[in-house]
Amino acid sequence: MTTRRAFVTSTIALAGVPAWAARRGPPPKAAFIHWQGPGHALHGFMAIPDKAHGRQPAVLVLGQSDEYARAIAIWVATVGFVACWPKSLDTVDLLATIDWLATNTYGTGKVAAMLLGAGGDRLSALAPSLACAIMIGVPGADARLPILRIDRLATDAPHDYAQVKAFLKEHLG
Repeated sequence: MTTRRAFVTSTIALAGVPAWAARRGPPPKAAFIHWQGPGHALHGFMAIPDKAHGRQPAVLVLGQSDEYARAIAIWVATVGFVACWPKSLDTVDLLATIDWLATNTYGTGKVAAMLLGAGGDRLSALAPSLACAIMIGVPGADARLPILRIDRLATDAPHDYAQVKAFLKEHLG
C-alpha cells in the first residue's frame, strides 16, 4: 500500500516529467522501498504501472539526481514497465537489484538499465544480466547488448521519449 508521503513524493516527481511524456489517468503505484541485497538491505524507489496485472519487464534506473531519477522511474511505469531506482550504485548491489527485479513477483526475467549520466563505468559488469541499456548523457561504455544512446532527455524533445519507449518495447516485450 502506498503511503500518503510516497504518493505526494511521486506526484511531485511526476511533475518533473514533461506533460507530453506522462499519460493521462492515475499515476503508477510508486513508493520508497527496500529489498534484500548481498548481506544487507538495499533501498530505493519503485514504480509499477497502475494497471499492471501479472508479470512486467523491469527497468533499472541509474542516476545521481534523486528527483530526476524518480521522475524518470515514474515515466517508465506510465509506459508499462516496472521501474526501480536504487540509492546504491555499487556494482555488487546493482547486480543484486537486477536479480531481484528479474525474479520478484512483478518481474518477467527481463531487465533493462537506464543510465542517467551515471553508471556507465559499471555497464560491462552489469551487461550479462541485462536485456538492453539506454545511456542518456553517458560517454563511452561499450557492452555486448543492445544500447540506445541519447545526449539528454529534454522537455523540448518528445521524439527522444518516444524513441526510448519504442526501444524498451522492442527489447523487453
